[in-house]
Amino acid sequence: MLPDFLSELVLAGANEPPSETQDDRLLTTEEVAWLDLSRVELAVLPACETGLGFPTNGEGLLGLGRALQQAGAQSVITSLWKVDDQATRLLFSRFYGRFWQEGLHRPKPRGP
Repeated sequence: MLPDFLSELVLAGANEPPSETQDDRLLTTEEVAWLDLSRVELAVLPACETGLGFPTNGEGLLGLGRALQQAGAQSVITSLWKVDDQATRLLFSRFYGRFWQEGLHRPKPRGP
């Protein structure tokens, strides 16, 4: 198994007993990479150390951020450090407030 596939998002209810009608509520980087996120302008993973990955020769870091980009997300925001829950809530409350209320969008790449 490649290290890229060892990262996962634990979704609500993942600690409940497994059911035949529901999946395991774990979203692995492999599953993320197969999604079609080409219409996603911005993906945000603000929890602790979500930007960390596994360094590989010639491939860079493999992790959740890379899987989101591979799936087509245009921009990805992750955290490289441990973050305080309340500070993160406040930061992203203000971030999203400006992003949506003021109609901000991801900057377009500059051409040559």
